[in-house]
Amino acid sequence: MTEGLPSRRLLAPDHPYWEKCARHSNKQTCRFVAHLFLCDDCAKRLECECFNNRPPMFEGLVVNGFCGLCNRRQDVLLRQWFVCQICLGVILSYPKTIAASFEVHDFWDRDVKPEFPGLKLEETEVVKLEPFVPGRRTKRAKSETLTVFGARQN
Repeated sequence: MTEGLPSRRLLAPDHPYWEKCARHSNKQTCRFVAHLFLCDDCAKRLECECFNNRPPMFEGLVVNGFCGLCNRRQDVLLRQWFVCQICLGVILSYPKTIAASFEVHDFWDRDVKPEFPGLKLEETEVVKLEPFVPGRRTKRAKSETLTVFGARQN
């Protein structure tokens, strides 16, 4: 193994989840490979919290750049998983949400809190890494939490 690379397990071609989307809990076939530059901590988070403990099929190519999840500049490795394109869209939305949340909190602490110390910033929908679980959020469950603004009450 190349010096500087972590020694960890990789998904082998004979694994039952080879060519299956890492985010799905079922064995949905997927031949699309996601290429993500991640720091070690974020790679472990994605693997445990989002990819059903499935290791990447490849990791290597150390570069100093921005992690594709936490957005911090540091040494990152290219890591590859089989991920369907719908799940990849979800995964790529995480860093945007994390960055937006960080910037809002930073703005609040810097510009709002000193002038209005009585106001409190509360994040009501914190980003949470999750695997895809069929049926977890059914249409009925979604409708029970739906709030319609501007609807007339009779």
